[in-house]
Amino acid sequence: MEIVLWIVGGFAVVMLVLLALIGFQHVTRGTPVRRVRGAGRGDGSGTPAVNDERFCYVMELLTATDLKPGHTVEIFTCGDETYPPLWKDLEAARHSIAVQMYYCKPGKVADRMKEVLVARARAGVKVLFLHDAFGSTDLPKEYFDALEAGGVECATFRPVRWYDLHKANARSHIRVVVVDGRIGWTGGFGLDDKWLGDGRSKEHWRDSNVRFTGPAVHQHMATFADGWAEATGILLTDDTFFPLDEEPVEDGGVVAGAHHAAPTIGSTLAERFLALSIAGAQRRLYISNSYFVPDDDFRRMLTDAAKRGVDVRILTTSGSTDVKTTWHAGRATYEELLSSGVRVFEY
Repeated sequence: MEIVLWIVGGFAVVMLVLLALIGFQHVTRGTPVRRVRGAGRGDGSGTPAVNDERFCYVMELLTATDLKPGHTVEIFTCGDETYPPLWKDLEAARHSIAVQMYYCKPGKVADRMKEVLVARARAGVKVLFLHDAFGSTDLPKEYFDALEAGGVECATFRPVRWYDLHKANARSHIRVVVVDGRIGWTGGFGLDDKWLGDGRSKEHWRDSNVRFTGPAVHQHMATFADGWAEATGILLTDDTFFPLDEEPVEDGGVVAGAHHAAPTIGSTLAERFLALSIAGAQRRLYISNSYFVPDDDFRRMLTDAAKRGVDVRILTTSGSTDVKTTWHAGRATYEELLSSGVRVFEY
């Protein structure tokens, strides 16, 4: 009995040490990007403005994001706007569907997704479904069994195992839907009934989602391919997912790119994308973020923007958030931001 207790106790200590190390790495990481410096002057005066052609060029180099014209973009702000056209696009798929989701729970939305994916797979469409191990824990095994029985290929992103605990906090919150390599969807939505509705009542979550066509669709598909390769060891390259006979793109259109913010450490691509965007703002800088807790360096960037005359507005959550600790932590930064001219709004 004493030996068993010693083994259990020793295992608990090891687990606590590992979790502490993971937490310590997260807390002490900091923000490698402290300032954006233009033309070597150190005062930011040489930082390209967003309407400067140099802005896109520098953004592409620093964030590995190709920004190209020729896109159509539709923005939706609630489930009532998002799901009907999403189901329509999926139901019209002729060659391929790739879906990557973080947040998944049983309910009407998950059931409808399963129904549509299975129907298209049985019609001969190549269908891949990648789900995050942590974000989809509430979906039962039977859900994935039904998908696979219907011809859908499923894979799990970063299963939580004791020997992979160093990856436990590096989740992929990516939402990817790509249809026939020509239509892309992304945003904050997931497979859960909380996103149903108009986003204006307490039970209905409000998130910004986007449907787009154009060159960024293949970039978005490449994001999925990255996660699929890690989960399965298979790298997707064929024209089922990357068709070269793309439909003609009209001249002009929206300049866009799919930014792949993979979970990692150090100076991240997403961090550089945000820092350059804030530094390049000249007139307006509107940020919508439900978990808004900017560190010292990003608060300085925001207040610097306000001081140079930019209309800086933050739209974040209210006390009805699902993560109270984040809300309180974010509120601790309001006084500094407001005193510098940044306007903060709670939804």
